[in-house]
Amino acid sequence: MTTLAISADFEATERLDLAANATYSLAEAQMESFSLQFPDGLTDPLLPILYDVEAMTGVEEYSDLEYTQLDLNINGAYAVSASMSVTAGAGYRLFDDGEPYVYGDQDGDSYYGNVGIAYRF
Repeated sequence: MTTLAISADFEATERLDLAANATYSLAEAQMESFSLQFPDGLTDPLLPILYDVEAMTGVEEYSDLEYTQLDLNINGAYAVSASMSVTAGAGYRLFDDGEPYVYGDQDGDSYYGNVGIAYRF
């Protein structure tokens, strides 16, 4: 898995603090080959039949996984007083399934946001 993250924090004014970040992730996995080996001295003749390697044909292709994800966020906090601040944030997430074999195509994106009040005792 490879991840690249960039973030910034900026004090715009004495009361206003802004922050932003971006994260990109790439995850890849695959099976190179499939084989089944039995221990020496195997006496049960059913095991090679129950564990049929031929039935696993195509597993290498279906095991290829590739996911990319991009997250973008921006947040702000405004100090109303020494003990109270108002916060807000927004974000965007993009998910791309480059090899949609196993679970179907999971591509998608989302937008989200939040607002809040913080009070320090």
